Amino acid sequence: MEEHLHAIFVAAKNRPVKVMFPMVSTVEEFNNAKHFAQEIAKKYHIDIAKLLFGIMIEVPSVLFLLNNFNKVVDFYSIGTNDLTQYLFAIERTHPTLKTDDLSPAVFSAIEMIIKKADKPVSICGELAGNKKAISKLLKIGIETLSVSAKNIAQTKETIRHV
Repeated sequence: MEEHLHAIFVAAKNRPVKVMFPMVSTVEEFNNAKHFAQEIAKKYHIDIAKLLFGIMIEVPSVLFLLNNFNKVVDFYSIGTNDLTQYLFAIERTHPTLKTDDLSPAVFSAIEMIIKKADKPVSICGELAGNKKAISKLLKIGIETLSVSAKNIAQTKETIRHV
């Protein structure tokens, strides 16, 4: 992780760059990761004052800790693939058990995040590029969708017709 962070810091060249930590489940985990990043910056004498630190919301425990996370993160990204998997307690690659990406439970979780978060929230994962989900996501307040390159044109077209 040190090598990755060092490379990010060097590449940032004092520009605003976002550093996102995945699979965070507690505020303490985030604080430890951010502290580690700050120590790496100190070690290499790199100013990271313009860097933003956030989390990928994938672990359901975060839903209940958003008020605490709001105090320490700069942004959020909802990782819908893993969040859906963990909400339903199903392995994504299981041969017979399947998750329902369009389940009301998933949209309820996303809406809860939007209502409680006081930092910017984006969404990524298959749901972000799902034509059936985009209008719902926009209606509940999602403004930033992160989709694979192959889905950009389709996603833009879908948004134009919402």
